[in-house]
Amino acid sequence: MAVTQDKAVAIFSLEMGAEQIVDRIISEVAQIPMHKITK
Repeated sequence: MAVTQDKAVAIFSLEMGAEQIVDRIISEVAQIPMHKITK
């Protein structure tokens, strides 16, 4: 993933809101399945 390699990226999504995108990035970095992240 780009964050672990100190790379800049741009994310565009017409289907997900900003909060959903952030949640998915956090899930990926923390290696926690999305279904285990609760609000």
